[in-house]
Amino acid sequence: MGQLRPWTLGLSLNWEDSKAIYLQIADYLRQEIQKGRLLPNTALPGSRSLAEQLQVNRKTVVEAYEQLLAEGWLESRHKSGTYVSPQLPQKRADQGRVTRKAAASRSSVAATTVSPKLPVIAVSDGIPDVRLAPLDELSRAYRRIFNQKPLAIDGVQQ
Repeated sequence: MGQLRPWTLGLSLNWEDSKAIYLQIADYLRQEIQKGRLLPNTALPGSRSLAEQLQVNRKTVVEAYEQLLAEGWLESRHKSGTYVSPQLPQKRADQGRVTRKAAASRSSVAATTVSPKLPVIAVSDGIPDVRLAPLDELSRAYRRIFNQKPLAIDGVQQ
């Protein structure tokens, strides 16, 4: 079966850059949308075909798409694919990104005062940023657990 959405991405990934590859892909797609080269409702290539084209792991492309979905630049349509959102965000490209420092200092509930009488409470949507997980510590904990000998129950070794 041929590719349904023939698409060539004019992106050269910089493997030496400190910026993650998925962010380079997301930044490039966001810029193409902002420049009007990718119009609202444009179908993007599937993650497998784009990953093959860029010679990266499919999960890298999925991460880039998820970043842009979270920022509102893309939308996912059930059984149809990923598209440029018909309602593009009106914010700067880098505002949607969460850094470790910003996420750590941000509270899920922030109260501000609009006027002396009317306090406004902003509540986050509650979706955690999985990139903030302490992966090294989790892997050490899992490794330690899996390397333990099984416990004996009623004198029988498991």
